[in-house]
Amino acid sequence: MHPASHDPFLRPVEIRDTVLDQSSFLRKVYLLVTGSVLVSGAAAAFATLSGPPVVTTSGLAIPPLVALVLAHPFIAIIALLGATFGASAVSRKPGLNVAALFGLAALIGLYIAPVVYFTQLRAGDGASLSPQPVLHAFLVAAAGFGGLSAYAVVSRRDFSNLAGFLTMGLFVVIGASLLKLFFGGSLFGLAIASATVLLVGGFVLYD
Repeated sequence: MHPASHDPFLRPVEIRDTVLDQSSFLRKVYLLVTGSVLVSGAAAAFATLSGPPVVTTSGLAIPPLVALVLAHPFIAIIALLGATFGASAVSRKPGLNVAALFGLAALIGLYIAPVVYFTQLRAGDGASLSPQPVLHAFLVAAAGFGGLSAYAVVSRRDFSNLAGFLTMGLFVVIGASLLKLFFGGSLFGLAIASATVLLVGGFVLYD
């Protein structure tokens, strides 16, 4: 919460205005986050459901956009990183920043489309504990985001000291993801996913 709201010398009207400003800001943030999640989900769904199937060299028929991402993983990563830094560069330009955010969200949806497709495919074959692992993962992530956000607002603690740790963690996760492209390994992938969840949780508290 804004420190001004705890200033004993502020008049009630000024305190009310400060609280209203913070509430308006949080409402805008949650609307943007919700919109980004919906855009990513729509992009992933479009990639996994659209177009005539493409038969891979292993004889598996998969959607064309999923096949495209799988065939060019490095290009997909470079495009995603470029969009991330581009969105950050225009974050203070009204209008353009929202367009860049949703563009990045769409790219994220396309990037995760192969994971979504094969996860659900294997779940249909009985290789998952849940019949709907993608949906359940989304619900858990939404609950985690809401819980961390509520904790950050209610506790009123300053989490700005996490900046250096989060930046280092982000580069570690990116480097580990690149290594996984060469070495693979399900346990390695699980470790990366777990670290990413913790990292994103830290970003939620920091923001």
